[in-house]
Amino acid sequence: MAFGGLLRKGGLIGAALFGLAGSAGAKPAPITADTILFHGKFLTMDAQSRVVQAVAVRHGRILALGRDRALRRWRGPRTRMVDMHGQTVLPGFIDGHVHPQVTLRTRTYLDAHFSVIPTLAGMLKAAHNRAKATPAGEWVVVAGTSGNQAHWPEARLPTRAELDGVAEGHPLLYVNGPHTWVVSSLGLARMGVKPGEAQQRGAMIELDPAGQPTGVIREGAPLAPDIHLPTALVQRYELEDIPALMLPLGYTSINDIMALPNYAAVRELALSGRHPRIRTAITVFADSGGHHLPADLAALKLPASVDPDWYRFAGIKIWADGDVPVRTGYLIGHYADEPDNHGLATNTQAELDDLVARVHKAGLGMFIHATGDRANVMVLDAYRKAQAQGGPATLMRIEHLGDFMLGPQVLERAVQQGIATNVQPGWIWTLGDVVQKNLGPEVAKAQAFRFRTMIAAGLHPGFGTDMTGFQRGTENPFMHIEAMLTRRSKDGSIFLPDEAVNLDTALRVMTLWSAESMGEAARKGSLEPGKLADMIVLSRDITRTPPEQIHAINVLQTWVGGEPVYTRPAQP
Repeated sequence: MAFGGLLRKGGLIGAALFGLAGSAGAKPAPITADTILFHGKFLTMDAQSRVVQAVAVRHGRILALGRDRALRRWRGPRTRMVDMHGQTVLPGFIDGHVHPQVTLRTRTYLDAHFSVIPTLAGMLKAAHNRAKATPAGEWVVVAGTSGNQAHWPEARLPTRAELDGVAEGHPLLYVNGPHTWVVSSLGLARMGVKPGEAQQRGAMIELDPAGQPTGVIREGAPLAPDIHLPTALVQRYELEDIPALMLPLGYTSINDIMALPNYAAVRELALSGRHPRIRTAITVFADSGGHHLPADLAALKLPASVDPDWYRFAGIKIWADGDVPVRTGYLIGHYADEPDNHGLATNTQAELDDLVARVHKAGLGMFIHATGDRANVMVLDAYRKAQAQGGPATLMRIEHLGDFMLGPQVLERAVQQGIATNVQPGWIWTLGDVVQKNLGPEVAKAQAFRFRTMIAAGLHPGFGTDMTGFQRGTENPFMHIEAMLTRRSKDGSIFLPDEAVNLDTALRVMTLWSAESMGEAARKGSLEPGKLADMIVLSRDITRTPPEQIHAINVLQTWVGGEPVYTRPAQP
């Protein structure tokens, strides 16, 4: 384990910050901390993995760190002194890829995750009961997960006819995770899906040989009945529900990936000066392939009057392909036992090149979902061409790189091109078995979840839950840390144990490297002078917890800007 030296020379890591040193020739005013947290075990996650006893905070940022005695110099008559009683403290976790608005909406759907309803027949019966209890004319939405068909004994998705049979006159949508849907006949009509139209607002409509829609829609987000939420609801989500969801889990910063129609409500909040208790970068999508983005992308930026410590417009999200767990990720080869199935791409190479060039020219970050090896190559090609245009450097990132697949020279090219990455380590647990079934054991072992290999190549993958509400357990950050250490899948197998990383590395993925992957490492991700005082207090010392027990650690407190914004209720 790499947690090492306690302190720098003199037992103090400090700096004169924020113009506090005074002007030349004038006697500077004494600098005092607003708060000193002492008698703790602070894992700083700095370059030397220092562990310190105390942290001094002033104006929401870290003033100094070191031994308890050394930090007394920062104490003034109004300094709040907080005894940490030996508890372990980390920098706040940074969820660089999350869909909290979708997660909150999913909670209103019928839950048909395979762990809740273990058969397709059971799902249809539950959908029928929900339809009978739903007011006339309203949608019935059923939430499955990307792996349902791999766990149901029927080993398939429902058909449109089966949904029609249980819909009781309602439009009915079965969501098999975000990438593949099945829709009833009335639902298709409500969405405006017509015979012979294989694409609509960026969604891909499956047609039978006669040109009739089968009910299957891939990458259908623009057609969702609740894609555009009421302004008041979006703002309540941002100010109340999202902090209530994320802060107890230890997330102090998020990359809130949202549908473009809901951005106006969030922008209004940012301009008003009201902000949640969690730091929020905003990334928007219009449709899976980015075909319906506005012409003036630069106009999406937030003005300089908005405090970037709380709200920041990060960039544009698109999907280059489908998703390997539902056999639509775009492959160089083919899926196991399906020689004609290479997945799908949402753009031609020329279309992808043009879109990336537009985003780069607008000075925005680009966040591209790519799960198949062929999709990774397409994205790297598009990024290389945009970089060759010159202009200011912009964030170029591949979402899920290496979760399921890599590809020829992908790691070398990503490092050479300076591409950022975001991974979901907990998917080893939730999707490891499904990925091996879909790709075949040999392909999966050669390419999937090779985090140690990625890091050895020179990448610093950042972390994201990709929380949408359709999986179980992936909201828990400690589950992701445990997965990186144990490599255990939910079927009990250990997937590629040689790809396990140590605890220091796993924590960097969750904190400093996640900030780096958002272009924010200068402000957050580690406990260092000048950085934002965002911290979490753990229920156990994670450095002394057996790896297989890490998932059970809780967050006792979450601090943002040197203030406690969440405290876990005392257990009776």
